[in-house]
Amino acid sequence: MAIEHRIRRELAQRRHMPQESTAQAKIVAAVLDAFEKRARAAEAELGKMDAVAGDGDHGQGMVLGTTAAATAARTCVAAGAGLRTTLAHAAAAWSEGAGGTAGALWGGALAKTASLLSDTETADKAAIIAAAVAGARSFSAMGDAKVGDKTIVDAAEPFADVLATENPENLAMSWQNATQKATESAAKTAAFAAAKGRAHNHGTDSIGTPDPGATSFAMMMGEVTVFL
Repeated sequence: MAIEHRIRRELAQRRHMPQESTAQAKIVAAVLDAFEKRARAAEAELGKMDAVAGDGDHGQGMVLGTTAAATAARTCVAAGAGLRTTLAHAAAAWSEGAGGTAGALWGGALAKTASLLSDTETADKAAIIAAAVAGARSFSAMGDAKVGDKTIVDAAEPFADVLATENPENLAMSWQNATQKATESAAKTAAFAAAKGRAHNHGTDSIGTPDPGATSFAMMMGEVTVFL
C-alpha cells in the first residue's frame, strides 16, 4: 500500500499524457498481470529448482516481484500515466517488493527498458525491440555475469541476440523466436555447474537442474507475445 500511495501522490502533480502513451501503458499493466499469474503457477517448480543449490526462494521472490510490479502498473494506469512512467514505477516496485538479488536485477532491467521509452511519443515496433534488447542485456552488466555462469544471463543474452536481429515489423513473431531461444538456452544450463551466485557455493550440486533465474526469465518472456 505504501508503494501505491507514493505513486498516486506523485502522479497527481503531473499533466495528462497523450492517449497513445496511456494506451501502451495499459498494455504494460496487462503484461505484468500475466507475469504475476505465470509466476504464481510456477512458484513451486521454481522453488524446487532453486532448492537444489540455493535457499529455494526463487519462486516466492518472482511472485512477490511480479505482484508488486503489476499492482504499481495498475495504479499508474488508473492515474492516467504514460508508458515510461508506468514501466519505471513497476520497475521500482518489483525491486522493492521482491528484495534480494533477483528483485534488484529485474527492477534494474525494467528501469533500463523504461529509460528508452517515452510518455509523450508512441513507441513503434523498432523502439520496443531496442528497449527490450537493452533491458535484457542489462542483466549481464548488473550481475557481473556472462553466458555460461548459470544465471539469468544464460537466457537473457540469447534472447537479446535473437531479438536484435529480427524484423521489427513482425514483432510478435520476432518476440516468439527470441523467447524460444531463451527457453532452449535456459534448459541447457542443466548441463553445467554455476559459476556465480549462491549456487556457486554448492559446487556441482546444480548439475542436472536448469538455472531457476534463466528459467523464469524465459517463462516471463513467453507471456509477452500475445500482447504484441
